[in-house]
Amino acid sequence: MRPIVFAALVVVLLVSIQASRAAAPKLDALYPAGGQRGQVVAPVVVIGKSDKWPVSTWCSDAKVKVECEELKNRLRVTIAPDAEVGVCLIRIVDAAGASEARPFVIGNGPEILEDGENENLEKPEVVEALPVTVNGRLERKGDSDFYRLELKAGQLLTAALDGYSLRSDIDPFLHLFDPGGNEIAVASDTHNLDPFLQYRVRESGEHHLQVFAIDHKASTSVGYSGGPAAVYRLLFTTNEAMRLGLPLAADRMESDGEKIAARSTVAGVISRPGEVDAYSFSARKGDRHEVRVEARRWRYLWDPVLTIHRPDGGLLREVDDTKASADAEYEFTASHDGDYRVSIVDRFRGGDAEHRYRLVIEDPRPGVSVTIDKDRFELGAGKSIELKLKLDRTHGHKAELKFDIDGLPEGVSCEATSADGKAKTATLTLKASKDVAFANGPFRILFSEEGGEKIPVLYSFQTGESRGEYLVNEIPDLWLTVGKGRE
Repeated sequence: MRPIVFAALVVVLLVSIQASRAAAPKLDALYPAGGQRGQVVAPVVVIGKSDKWPVSTWCSDAKVKVECEELKNRLRVTIAPDAEVGVCLIRIVDAAGASEARPFVIGNGPEILEDGENENLEKPEVVEALPVTVNGRLERKGDSDFYRLELKAGQLLTAALDGYSLRSDIDPFLHLFDPGGNEIAVASDTHNLDPFLQYRVRESGEHHLQVFAIDHKASTSVGYSGGPAAVYRLLFTTNEAMRLGLPLAADRMESDGEKIAARSTVAGVISRPGEVDAYSFSARKGDRHEVRVEARRWRYLWDPVLTIHRPDGGLLREVDDTKASADAEYEFTASHDGDYRVSIVDRFRGGDAEHRYRLVIEDPRPGVSVTIDKDRFELGAGKSIELKLKLDRTHGHKAELKFDIDGLPEGVSCEATSADGKAKTATLTLKASKDVAFANGPFRILFSEEGGEKIPVLYSFQTGESRGEYLVNEIPDLWLTVGKGRE
């Protein structure tokens, strides 16, 4: 009996030690999830958990200052007037480690915070003036937010929502109602799960917009989704120039066999239903070419089909989607000298000013990207950890890679700093001396070919459950906690 009792005591002691060890802070979302540059945003609610308060903070943008307020889980974010419009990342940090990095959007226009009392059509939140960005949250399951807008006939209303893009676990929808209460427009998925609604107003008066969501991950639930971290940002504007697609000036309105260089990039538009744009380029037998049509990459929501014909008119290949995208691409070796013809058409034979594309014809060049499977690491005094890297080589890349680490604290060393030309993975080992001082901060892993530019290794937020792009898909800034700070 004694060995059994002793073993039980050991288990209890180990569990007690683990329970007493503080956990790293957890950050599920920030609310509001952004603010206007030149403004102070407070309070910004930390949605997550931290055993201690105040905590330290880290931000990817030096022109955004993040401080703790006295009340727990409340931050004060000061955005410099010259901060760059876009997205920064914020972590909360204590001696136990760092939280996941969460996005905070820096805007350039007026912003308001949802009042939280707008759950039905009878009690909507009144949006007084446009343009404006509303910072909202679907606080619990079954929640739905309503907004009232005074619109004039002829105006082009745009309502663009970022929710999934902020890594909220929601699949949001927008429904627009006219002054008579009739549903007149609906928006759901775009290049990701977030909706983008545009509607030419037909009747002046009060219109209402409803925001709701379902779970974006597989679920048996059929009701509206929501929760403390279901944050979103909703832009309202009547700016006629507002578009979902990124700027892509079309220098070809219609092409019927235009001759272009074998290494070139052109921008065009399928301007009318059924239009087929065609180009040709010269190739020599044995030349290797990659041909791409990019539309979804630029957030134009149509499905391009790429067709390539040989110099004798025979079909070489017709390509629709690839594994990673609805855009089309094909790589081939020319079998004959002569002009190859490239045709582009919408799979569903549509066409208008929003059917923009970029055609790229280039030589496939060897390349490599390197990613890491985690973004936060803990290293005890006198211990070692492994950093596992994935090397994605394309087009026959075989160069040896060398690795450097920028930001390692004193007392921490790195082993295994290269990978040969055949390697598809690499492992770097970090070792801490027995007397290493406590350290807690960001670091970067850099890779390079002999004599080449040093490029950051990236951690990706994208997973197998992702359904399109986030506002920030990957980061170079990793985190290392060293020493006894976790005791």
